[in-house]
Amino acid sequence: MEWKDMVKEYVRLKNRMDTLKELKKYFDRGFRYVVRDLEGEWLVLFSLKPKRYMDLEAWGYVNEDDPKARPCQIIRNLDITEINWKSRNAVLIEDFLKNNGIAESEE
Repeated sequence: MEWKDMVKEYVRLKNRMDTLKELKKYFDRGFRYVVRDLEGEWLVLFSLKPKRYMDLEAWGYVNEDDPKARPCQIIRNLDITEINWKSRNAVLIEDFLKNNGIAESEE
């Protein structure tokens, strides 16, 4: 797959099932929390619990220098409405997957 195709796939609008598969893949890679950005088009994944910075209108790490703080990842999705900007806390990916029928051992 060429890099252009990889970029297209990365930013492709994913449906709920594709997004659940992506969340599982990122969970297996060490990402633990998911939030929605202010504009509502992107889910943002973090390896450590993020904080919502109201003045910046963005989520981010409290300590970016923490060795466990990996660069956040994004998934373009519009139909998972239960994760939204108005949520006060980040959603645990593990719990979200379980609540949506994705077991630990599923791929």
